[in-house]
Amino acid sequence: MKHLLTLIAALLIILLITQLEDYLGQTDISRLTMEKDQIDYYLADFSVMAVASDGTVSYELAGRHLSHWQAQKQSLIIAPQIRGEGKTADERLQLRADEARIDQNTRIAELDGNVQVLKPASGQQEEFRLQTARLSYNMQSREIFTAEPVSITSPSGTMQSTGLAGKLDENLLRFNANVRSTYQVNQ
Repeated sequence: MKHLLTLIAALLIILLITQLEDYLGQTDISRLTMEKDQIDYYLADFSVMAVASDGTVSYELAGRHLSHWQAQKQSLIIAPQIRGEGKTADERLQLRADEARIDQNTRIAELDGNVQVLKPASGQQEEFRLQTARLSYNMQSREIFTAEPVSITSPSGTMQSTGLAGKLDENLLRFNANVRSTYQVNQ
């Protein structure tokens, strides 16, 4: 009987210790706060697509590393590649840079460092490659703009300027200042 009482007492002590550990180990979720600079998630070697309501892919975003801040609604991407599909083959383009910051509210990508925009040849339009140090790209309206020096190269020549604004769906580029161009003469 003495052993039985000792066994029951030991079991009660173990049960009491377990309950005390559970009580002390509980986290009050209401006390947790998100820091403004706390990263919500990371993606490595990723590729995501934005699909329009009609089922077509409007753009694909890929990169080496993505960090996302939900509170700020911003993402930082290392080695981003944005492939915009457009509605027709004439509207396809590809953007690359060393890094990009995307504001999820405005859908504007701020590309920084070694920025390249490639618009492949289609129909009667020649391929062209735009290069600059910094570029803003509105992913909804497909507009680009920069105040940095810009160089555009195509099979028919080279254009350079300081600053640029463009509407890619309308094949419209506006050069801001110091425009220089060299054209290749075909014989």
